[in-house]
Amino acid sequence: MFLLIYGYCSLYYIKVRHTLAGSLNVAIIFCQVLSFYILLSSFLKGYGPLEVLSFLVYSGVPVFVSWVVYSSQKDHARGFLIFVFVQVFLAILVLAFPGLEFLDGGKYKALEGVYVLPRDGISLDIPGVSTMKGDVGAYAQFHNPNALGFYSVVSIACGIAILLGRASALKYIAGFVFIILGGMAWLNALTRGPMLLLILAIGVILLFYPIDKHRFGLHLKSLFLLLVATLLVLALMQFQIFAYLVPDSSSVSVSARFIGYARGVEAIFTYPLWGVGMDWEWGELGYPHFISLAFAADFGIFAGVLISLMIFGGGAVVVVELLKKISNRRGEFGSLASGVFLVFIVWGVASTNNIVSPILFWICLAQASLLAFPSQYRR
Repeated sequence: MFLLIYGYCSLYYIKVRHTLAGSLNVAIIFCQVLSFYILLSSFLKGYGPLEVLSFLVYSGVPVFVSWVVYSSQKDHARGFLIFVFVQVFLAILVLAFPGLEFLDGGKYKALEGVYVLPRDGISLDIPGVSTMKGDVGAYAQFHNPNALGFYSVVSIACGIAILLGRASALKYIAGFVFIILGGMAWLNALTRGPMLLLILAIGVILLFYPIDKHRFGLHLKSLFLLLVATLLVLALMQFQIFAYLVPDSSSVSVSARFIGYARGVEAIFTYPLWGVGMDWEWGELGYPHFISLAFAADFGIFAGVLISLMIFGGGAVVVVELLKKISNRRGEFGSLASGVFLVFIVWGVASTNNIVSPILFWICLAQASLLAFPSQYRR
């Protein structure tokens, strides 16, 4: 079904490509080339047709094409919010109620022989300098605790963006609900990368926030942003969260990533053109968490370069365009801010957790790109 949707959107792209901005057309071409290279690399390594297609599906690259094309004539921002809300709300239910244990990804990981920390309900403990991520590490309905952390940080970002926009009382309530649910979910995952980059994104937004003495609403929103930033700093200092978010070199999370970087470079030098196969011995902590290294190791250097250009280069183009619009007050501030948040969160995930949740990863990047470069039919 996934591949059928991708095929249909690829064909439909031919019809709507003239309505898309040049940057989006370039991004889609990059995606198509990368998708072809993943298929070619996997085929040349001797995998069967189903295995070759599974590599493409797991990479999630076609999701970007499908979401952009699907959204070319209609804004699906509300659908994106509903998707995030349902996932985070379900995660809270799975964590809180033992009766939903059959949905817990940790249960199935344990059956595969992976050690999973026994859990007794939902955790709301604030992390500190002595907190070990492995002491929490909940899965909820996901295959990886970092996927839960990814969704939770996106939920927090969506909530902040709603509060920054022109919203009714009901939408403001919804914004706080997104933040509260996301915060609760994050306390059970404690994923560092996306949270750190979200905090950085809030600081960047503050620097580019438009100040107009004749617009009282802008002053209220700037005060709200300043309050959020101040509370974050106070929380980092009071609860020693910063010591957790930025661990020292003795942390297992840090040492594991350095091992992954070294093993990734070794794999690239061994098989530079098409990447390594599934038989490659990564070791328990050896797989690279940095997306560029991971794609280069799995599919070849060309794939690593392409994914880097798409995520970091293309993401930078999107952020610059969104910040220009914010500075010039061209567009609804909350929506533009959400685009900046999403790109920074994607960067945080790509730099520390690889993709971890392919569908959310590429939808976030696509949604931010559409906010920066809307289709002609949607302007």
